[in-house]
This record gives sequence, structure tokens and C-alpha cells, in this order.
Amino acid sequence: MKSIQRHIIQFSITSFTLFSLTAMLLSCNDGTGTAAKGGSTGGSSASSSFDSDAVAAAKSSTGENVTYTNEQGETVKAVLFVPEGEGPFAAVVVGHGCGGLRREANDDSYDNIESQFRRWAKRLQRGEGASGALTETPKVVLLVDSFTSRGENFLECDDADDNGFDRETLLKLRGDDLNTAGAELAALSIVDENSIAYMGFSNGGSSGLYLSFGLPSNEGATLSNYQFAAVYYPGCGLRGLAGSIEEGEVLPQMPVLMLHAEKDDLEEDCTTRVQSLEGKAADHVIEYHVFEGADHGFDNADDDDDEADVKARDEALKLILGDDWLGSL
Repeated sequence: MKSIQRHIIQFSITSFTLFSLTAMLLSCNDGTGTAAKGGSTGGSSASSSFDSDAVAAAKSSTGENVTYTNEQGETVKAVLFVPEGEGPFAAVVVGHGCGGLRREANDDSYDNIESQFRRWAKRLQRGEGASGALTETPKVVLLVDSFTSRGENFLECDDADDNGFDRETLLKLRGDDLNTAGAELAALSIVDENSIAYMGFSNGGSSGLYLSFGLPSNEGATLSNYQFAAVYYPGCGLRGLAGSIEEGEVLPQMPVLMLHAEKDDLEEDCTTRVQSLEGKAADHVIEYHVFEGADHGFDNADDDDDEADVKARDEALKLILGDDWLGSL
């Protein structure tokens, strides 16, 4: 994996409609000028819940339904996608937003996966670049389903109460889901345990941000060997589980790429949290971009949607696939 390097940059506005509010935390180097990597040593000596038959079936373009057990002993459902070839491959764990991974209850088919996540799975499994051409290195993908794992009728955030979960508990459990997912992938021989990243959207972005801070309210948690987290339009309050947004007392344990929208009600808290971290010594950095005129959910914009959302979608895709982030794996 290429090392992620950053410089300290003050808050600035670029000359085009994407304005980059980039808070670069001091990066501890290993003496060679390369940034330290996130997480702990990977779990290659452990066994994965995904057997060889599942891995072989996951080479299909529709993936393979799998399950694993998180740190709380819960069974978590997911969909595994594996590229053709021997590997080892880099891998990406993907976390859904408040709309969930599945559209309908009691249907674990590929077609019932929200189109946004089918699109990302195809892109990463095939190695598609921003133009759709096969210009990137193919990657193993794990779509984690944190909702229907906890109830077949648990399809979106609004179903949490009916399934016995308050939002604070759900955030902690989702953090466990994602952390264990990284360890499960690291234990696969087809995965390069030092090239695993997380990507999440909205509520999945918040869960990934909580993960990146080291799951501070999850007792006894030890981070999997994630290299970085890329989060789209998260909420940054994190239910108070990672300190206050103003004080910056909880620091990231891995590099973070945060992609936000100017019109998103969640953006203000994220700007406050990022500003609170500016200039504080830490092992890793937050690269924070706010897209002018865009709104929440811009990654899922269609070409004929609001121009600002479409531009944000395309610019964010170039960033996340670029050499500093997914392109570095």
C-alpha cells in the first residue's frame, strides 16, 4: 500500500465550486516521511467466517450473502464481492445510511439491495475508475447490513425504536459491526490485511467516523487494521459518544476523508468538530471537503438532478478513487 502523506493546510477556499475546508492534523511520521497507518496489526492468524465456497461464489457480479458474529455476539448479515483472480486484493467495507441496505423485508436477493450500493460494489469489484473504465485495481467488497440483521422489518433508522434500539446503542452496535467486518476480511487469504479501508454514507458515515475515533465508548474495543475511513455527509455529534464537537478531546486513530454538503443540516456540526481538531498533535489526519450548493445524499444523484449535487457526486468520486485514498490501496 502507498503511504498516505499530508501537510498542514489552513482553512481555505478554492477557486471552483468545491470549496475545501481542510483541517490537517499533525501527522506522526515513522522517520521516513510516511504517515503512520491506522489500526492494530491485522488478524491474518485468525480464521474468517467466510469459507472457501462463499469466497468462490462471491466472484459473481451479484456477490454472495454471508454472516459473521460481531463483538457483542450478534449475527451480522453482509454481502461479499470478490474479484476474479488469486489476490491478495485490497478490500473495502461499506456501510449503508439511514435508508438501509435492503429495500424490502424478507428478501436477501441482490436485486433488493439499494441501487447505490449495487453500483459501488460493481465499481470496486471490477476496478472501475470515475469514468467507468477499468482503470483501478479490483477490490474485495463487503456490504454490511446493520439493520435487517437486527430484525427483518428493520429497514431504516426510523424502525430502530420498534426493534428495541435507541440511536446511541445503535451507533455503538454499528461500530462493532464495522470493526469486526475489518477483522473478518483481514483473516481471508485472498485479502491483503494491510490494505483494508472503510467507506460509509450518512448514518454509515457517522458509524465510520465513530470507528475512526477508536470506538471510544465501546468497552474493551480494539480496532481492526483499517488504513483509513472515507465518510460521506455524516452526522458528527456522534450521540456524545466521542466527546463534544467543540473541544476536540477525542482524536482520530486513522486517516479520515470526510465529504460533506453545504446545504446539509449535518454539516455545521462537522465543521465545528474538524475545526476543534485543527493543530492538535495526532497520528492521523482529517481531510474535509464541503461541496458548495450540494445537499445531503449527493452521491446518489442522477445526472438530471440538481447541478450542484451532480458536480459534488463527480468531484467526490474523483477524490475517493484518487491516489491518496482508495487508489492508494
